[in-house]
Amino acid sequence: MKMRILVMACAILSTVGFAVTATPRLELVSQWGGTAGAVAAVGTTVLLGQGPRLVLIDMAVPEAPVELGRSDPLPGVILDLAVDGAYVYAVTSIHGLRILSIADPTRPIEVGALAPSDAALAVVVQDDLAYVADRYAGLSVVSIADKTAPELQAVLDTPGAAEDLAIDGDLLYLADRNGGVRVVDVSVPSQPREIGALETIRDAYAIETSGDIACVADRGGWLHTLSITAPQSPVLLASVPVENPTDISILDDTVYVS
Repeated sequence: MKMRILVMACAILSTVGFAVTATPRLELVSQWGGTAGAVAAVGTTVLLGQGPRLVLIDMAVPEAPVELGRSDPLPGVILDLAVDGAYVYAVTSIHGLRILSIADPTRPIEVGALAPSDAALAVVVQDDLAYVADRYAGLSVVSIADKTAPELQAVLDTPGAAEDLAIDGDLLYLADRNGGVRVVDVSVPSQPREIGALETIRDAYAIETSGDIACVADRGGWLHTLSITAPQSPVLLASVPVENPTDISILDDTVYVS
């Protein structure tokens, strides 16, 4: 699988030798608000973690964004967002998981919350479950069947510090900082179990998957591609130096790195 890598405001690279293939022409279209710690998009609506507030922005006309609504301040800065239907799941470090209703996009309202096992840094949602990267506590599995009363189902301790995660069916891939990449079977959510790992990545900070490929941002200054064809034994395919990578997104055959 060929995959290109876009280092924002730098260059597009090919995983085949990571040779520079083009210099993108990036044009600023618009800008909104101050410090943003997290962003998600659903259709033409962008959801922004702006400090401690969730802000909804209509981007139907990208050159003229329109604010639809914003929440009251949450107890902490929003670090990551997951959107599922009319609900947004935000993690706010030591202030845990916060659940907001966006049924009325002009008035996002917090409806539920759960204190973290350590510090909630990232979240993904599947069905009635939220999976939270809880730093030194590892992986937390949370029932969100009742949005007003999220309930901790299980905690899986990991050898490092859980920073980010990605889910693909019953498998969850965890960027575990000095613990490398951990692969967790969540087919029984109340009993998550580790089935594989790649520990040679020493500072795994962000992770994303696409098919049988995983991309990992290593805060030591690298972007890695892994084969996860056999999840029990992830294989390092290639690495490219990237200064201080912090987050990853994959679209088709291109990896976007902040």
